[in-house]
Amino acid sequence: MPDLMKQHSERFELLDGLRGGAALYVVFHHARLVCWESYNTGYALHPNIYTTFDKLCMYFFSFFRFGAQAVTIFFLLSGLVIHYKHSHQVKEFNNEYKFDVKKYLRNRIVRIFPPLIFSILLMLGIAYLTLKIYNTPYPENLSLTTILGNLSFITIPFFSTVGDNYPLWSLRVEWWIYMIYPIFFYINKQWCRTSFIMVAGIAILLFILKFNHSYFWIDTLLFFPTWCLGALIADILSKRINYSKKLIWLVVFIPVVLFLGGAINDYALDFLFGLGVFPLFIFILNGKDNQIKKVVSRGISLFRIISPFSYTLYIIHYPIQTFLSFIYKRYHAQLLPHQFYLAFISIIISLAIAYLAHFITERKFYLVKK
Repeated sequence: MPDLMKQHSERFELLDGLRGGAALYVVFHHARLVCWESYNTGYALHPNIYTTFDKLCMYFFSFFRFGAQAVTIFFLLSGLVIHYKHSHQVKEFNNEYKFDVKKYLRNRIVRIFPPLIFSILLMLGIAYLTLKIYNTPYPENLSLTTILGNLSFITIPFFSTVGDNYPLWSLRVEWWIYMIYPIFFYINKQWCRTSFIMVAGIAILLFILKFNHSYFWIDTLLFFPTWCLGALIADILSKRINYSKKLIWLVVFIPVVLFLGGAINDYALDFLFGLGVFPLFIFILNGKDNQIKKVVSRGISLFRIISPFSYTLYIIHYPIQTFLSFIYKRYHAQLLPHQFYLAFISIIISLAIAYLAHFITERKFYLVKK
């Protein structure tokens, strides 16, 4: 039993590192998009004004152009972490294990809503500040109806994303996945492999029948297979499903998605990338230790420092970055800089505010949940 507890602890430490690293990656990705003039409309037109340092920064930030894939990592992590405990309990107690729906919903609520409410209050504060200074609120999309729509996660096509905080789209998908997970778990508990086949089958059917993907419930079910890849990893770790080392070939999907992603449907894109990183998750979370695994684990562990406020960071960084961009453009003929100092400033400010905010948005409620 002590060895098993140690194994669980080590796995969650790695998952914390992955969560922190993915959140930081998304912040860099959006800083590149929002706080810099871009390659096509900037560097490609006047490369001569770029210093050597500016070019090095450009190549550095080009590493962060795969923001969508970082969100896919979040989906996998969510499915893995949420299903992990339940999968091990089913393995140990079989049909005797009872899923506590009330506790599950309470934990989801205290996890999701405090940071979300803080992000909305932050956007309202930014809008009030810009209204007072420039007589123009920014962002503008902060009506009471839109806010309530986002708090209920009933957005597209009925309501737009509040304050144009684009990353909230994934929060909507995540929430409705949380709501259907108890149904999935009930099926998974009885028929483990069948549950994953059913999820894939429903998604394929909805896609083939060309339902309106803009409706949030269709959108959720089409992303659900990617989330369930994380749950599948949990079932493999609990030994409810056997894993074949031959599946390592799935990593070929990573370069396919990264270099040909523009020609692939978003849902298929996310799922294929999830399949690609699937054996890598198994590699770092299971099996015998070796030198490669130790090096990878140490590298991932470096990002654990960000994990405690990763969720808050994820949903507040974009409004901060767009606000700084808005201010900069007002004083520079609506143009963004070719240097990256604004991007670095936005990253530092986002990290600082997220860290301070997490004491009231995540840490406090996490302790209550525990």
